[in-house]
Amino acid sequence: MKIGVRLVVIISIFNLIGIGILAGVTLTLSQNQIRRMVDENAVSLAVQGSEKIKSWLGAYMDASRTLAQIMEGYKDIPAAERRGYFDLMLKQVLLENPEITGVCSDWAPNALDGMDAEYANTPGTDASGRYIPVWGRGPNGPYVASLADYDTAAFYTLPVETGNEVVLDPYIYKATIGDLLITSLCIPIKDDGKVVGVVGVGIELSKIQAIASEIKPFGDGFALVFSGGGIVAAHADPGRIGKDMRQSEADTFGSFLNTAVNAVERGTEMDFSAPSPQSKRMINYYSVPFTIEKSLAPWTLTVGVSQNTIMAPIYRMILISVIIGVVTIVVMSAGVIFTARSISRPIAHTMTILKDISEGD
Repeated sequence: MKIGVRLVVIISIFNLIGIGILAGVTLTLSQNQIRRMVDENAVSLAVQGSEKIKSWLGAYMDASRTLAQIMEGYKDIPAAERRGYFDLMLKQVLLENPEITGVCSDWAPNALDGMDAEYANTPGTDASGRYIPVWGRGPNGPYVASLADYDTAAFYTLPVETGNEVVLDPYIYKATIGDLLITSLCIPIKDDGKVVGVVGVGIELSKIQAIASEIKPFGDGFALVFSGGGIVAAHADPGRIGKDMRQSEADTFGSFLNTAVNAVERGTEMDFSAPSPQSKRMINYYSVPFTIEKSLAPWTLTVGVSQNTIMAPIYRMILISVIIGVVTIVVMSAGVIFTARSISRPIAHTMTILKDISEGD
């Protein structure tokens, strides 16, 4: 092999190795940096969304708590006026808050005024006379009815048993204007530390779907919201709202469904990747639990980002690196060839002269 060719081959090999190492290190560092930025951005969006939901529901929790606190001063009101006064309060709260679907109060037997028997079968009671009104919205305006299953329903038993504020799992409410997804904020009414009643406020949850719909990381990402019991409160597919994630999200999380369910139930952060059976793409999921006011059961906001989206800038960098590498190799090879020729020609000429001398010239 001629010396010029050898120089070109050797120098080109070293160039290729050097460019390959530089490109590999640069791409690895860039990939790690991009992934870190994606993770931080997705988690940040999840935190911001959860804070918006907490703030929105927190305002209604404050209103519910205020109702309970006023009712805790029931002994300062003449016994015969307590029911009428509280009915007026419940009705007014309903009128002033369009997103409230209903307001109720459930008192233990004879706890409010000791006059249950005198109020039997009056509005907001039953045959026992117990104070159990629920104010709702009807086609002709607000109306009052009596609570059903008031001793066994979760909105009553959970605050009574725990003594804590409770946010119930969302459920579908059959309203006159159609099906609504609502939750109930339940606040215990206490007297000397003992729970004597409960205030319940029903909230229509379309606002949560609106908040989640605004979260679109990197353009094609999405956000999901689950209650502590695994009920879907917001989803990229509105048809799944109000359903149990154990049945509705098998095609979202795939084989990681149990992982997602356990994280939601325990209120723990979650970060994993799973293939989407729908889009055939890998999706990175980032979940952030959040607690509404003093309620003990956390909800979870999950952000999903396609790995194709995450890798897009990396793929662009690879393409640019390949183009730059090819151009660099071509330019350097041309330089090597020119340099090699400038070196090899004098050597070849000298060798020719030496050969002539050796032959007697």
